[in-house]
Amino acid sequence: MIKSRRLKKYYFLFVVFTVNHFIYSSPKNVHISLTEINECEGKIKIDLIRVWGGEEDDEAKFFKEPTDIKINKDGLFYIVDSKQNRIQVFDSTGTFIQTIGRKGPGPGEFLKPYVLSIDGKNRLIVSDIFNRRIQILDDKGKYLNSFKTKSSVYSIDVTQKGEITALEKMGKNYNDSHIVLYDFQGKMIREIGKFVFRINSHSDWDSVFFSTDDSDNFYVSYQGTPLLRKYAYSGEHIMDITYEMPFKVYHKIRPLANSKDIEIIAEKTEILVYGLSLDDYGRIYLVLKTRPLKEKEKKIYEKVVVAAGGEFFELDSKKEIESDHTDLFRLVVFNKLGKVVASKRLDVFCDNIYVHKDRLFILDSNVGMKIYEYRIGF
Repeated sequence: MIKSRRLKKYYFLFVVFTVNHFIYSSPKNVHISLTEINECEGKIKIDLIRVWGGEEDDEAKFFKEPTDIKINKDGLFYIVDSKQNRIQVFDSTGTFIQTIGRKGPGPGEFLKPYVLSIDGKNRLIVSDIFNRRIQILDDKGKYLNSFKTKSSVYSIDVTQKGEITALEKMGKNYNDSHIVLYDFQGKMIREIGKFVFRINSHSDWDSVFFSTDDSDNFYVSYQGTPLLRKYAYSGEHIMDITYEMPFKVYHKIRPLANSKDIEIIAEKTEILVYGLSLDDYGRIYLVLKTRPLKEKEKKIYEKVVVAAGGEFFELDSKKEIESDHTDLFRLVVFNKLGKVVASKRLDVFCDNIYVHKDRLFILDSNVGMKIYEYRIGF
């Protein structure tokens, strides 16, 4: 009788261990249909508060390529004006305070700053992509430190533990993508995650958006593939979210042999995702393309550069585009479990987004060269 009870106890523990191992060692796979996205249309409301940029008569408020915006804990706005190699600082009323940086390779200078993050001490961590380095400045722009990176960094963040996280392309021909953690002296701590991307095109890899939440989970969205991945701080692959697009996508996603990871095979690339951000509740915001470019639109984008990261368009005549009106983009919001909870069709151009408390910022870096600030409501 005692032996039987022991066997039942061991069997119960074995089942618990097996179930836990399955749950926590295998990533959760969530697929979102287009019907689910459509059913959530209008469940988020965004009201325009103001527009940053576009003031050609005010040099301080005229941006040539605004690629990022962040707000520090004192309520100051930092806008990365990439093409002018500077960061413009404003207070909460929109009053200009100062310019940080200028063109150059020296300390505190930039060659195409692209994104920034702000840590708990209000330090600015800036990706200086053509200098291929990360610079650290104080909130007034005073140079503190910098270190070289293995590739140009287009996505950056800071963990709750005070580590700098950068999305870098680390493998041969940049086929492998890793989240790289650095300390503030530039020492690499470790790498997290990767994917293999094979394409019959001019591009070697699929560009990405990257963000973290308050629990230091990492989110990677593939710009040319309908896939969002979530990693734990430990590096454990937690969840994959795939979603249906309203037009044909030339991708196949399949598991790698003898690996928990995946291989992405594409006939060609086109941009599908135009921004990723998270709010204080852990909701995930993605901006997706609603349709392919029309022939007339393709003619406007006369020069198409297919380079590291996918499609980049250089406009020959921006005046031919009505920058404040388009039906090309849609905001989709997911909860922590990967379920879609809201969607909203946008009417402005978008190259990235930033969510801060109840505010949504849509960055139109190339067409209108503006940043739209909205109040969010559910």
